[in-house]
Amino acid sequence: MSDLLFDGRDLIPRLHPISTALRPFHPDTLRELGLQDFFSTGEADAARLARERAERDRILRHLATLRQGYLVEVRAHLRSLGRDVTADDARAFFESLPGVPGPDTLSRNFLGAVFKAPGWMATGDMALSATRGRHASRILVWRWMGGD
Repeated sequence: MSDLLFDGRDLIPRLHPISTALRPFHPDTLRELGLQDFFSTGEADAARLARERAERDRILRHLATLRQGYLVEVRAHLRSLGRDVTADDARAFFESLPGVPGPDTLSRNFLGAVFKAPGWMATGDMALSATRGRHASRILVWRWMGGD
């Protein structure tokens, strides 16, 4: 129950804001990440939430830039297959690349951006995921239509 806050009026659980998750970090670490002013006191909730969203967006853009090289390589491979593909195909190829850190070090979530590039179109078909941990959930099938 420590990960949820309860409003006494309606007992609806709310997730902690990102500032709660970052509080245990040393101030020097937060400064290195560009988050030194994150814990200013006296901010209105709306302003704090807006800052947190902006910070989240900045971090996600930074991560996308770091992973852009991987995305380019995965997209090129998927196009070269000459068939419809799924996120499982993207993940399998990514895992086969030499020197790729394990999932505990580098999350695979960014691979979802593979199909955000122009030229990829969802076919409307679904496939059962073979990725361990996905529990055979249904995933989209994608087709390279050209572009880039």
